[in-house]
Amino acid sequence: MAAMKAIRVHQTGGPEVLQLESMPIPRPDRNEVLVRVNAAGVNPLDVKIRAGILPAQAFGLALPYTPGIECAGTVEDFGPGVTNFKKGDRVYISRNVSGTYAEYCLASATYVHPLPNVVTFAEGASLSVSYLTAYQALFQQASAKSGDTVLVHGASGGVGTAAVQIARAFGMKVIGTAGSPEGIDLVKKIGAHFVFNHRQDGYIEEMRRVAGDGGINVIVELYANKNLENDLTLLATDGQIAIVGSGAGKSAFSPALMKAANIFNVSYFKAAEDQLVESHAAIQNGIEKGWLR
Repeated sequence: MAAMKAIRVHQTGGPEVLQLESMPIPRPDRNEVLVRVNAAGVNPLDVKIRAGILPAQAFGLALPYTPGIECAGTVEDFGPGVTNFKKGDRVYISRNVSGTYAEYCLASATYVHPLPNVVTFAEGASLSVSYLTAYQALFQQASAKSGDTVLVHGASGGVGTAAVQIARAFGMKVIGTAGSPEGIDLVKKIGAHFVFNHRQDGYIEEMRRVAGDGGINVIVELYANKNLENDLTLLATDGQIAIVGSGAGKSAFSPALMKAANIFNVSYFKAAEDQLVESHAAIQNGIEKGWLR
């Protein structure tokens, strides 16, 4: 049986538990696609599961396992029922069966998507979790629309940069924050109208000024444990906050600040099938139109 190299985790712990091993190349069953991996995405969730912070069982994993959610590469083989791919097609994977930290990855055809030639494999390996989560936060949890003022609180990371690009492409006034000169430059480059250093005193008041009297309609919040109370003071009446992750620790705030706000927790893994289809269509549109970069 043909073999491949893969990273395996036999016990939770630090990076030292990541072991390079040889194992059989998985064989695709009905409606499955085998992809030769050119690049694999590394996400915070991978780290939390490997470290034992989150239980592997909650994500359908059992020790030992191969980590990784998303990747990009070329179609190597496919099982019966797969009609929309051929060997050699460039694709990216948004969910999988066997793990992406390997030379080959097995996935249901539902989660295999065409990768245009203008997108590199490394870029394709980072499309799914960040961009689908950002789209879900803006449109499927919150109800952002053209003309809204949107704050991406923590805009220089994967989900943050995706949210800035999507919000700008859909005609929103975009405010972003970052914590370093490099991060600020990046957020400006990808389209935010206003960018502030969230490590500097007074930046909340500056954001309040540029938001205007109406306040901020939608906040995509990456560090709710630190920022949620301030977010509520910036929010428009009946505004919406989409919380992606929570940083570390808990956030306490006065109910008086709620202002009829709608607060949502966003989870990539809780997205319904129709939401995933919609999100991927938006990603493909962004690639074709050139606003996703």
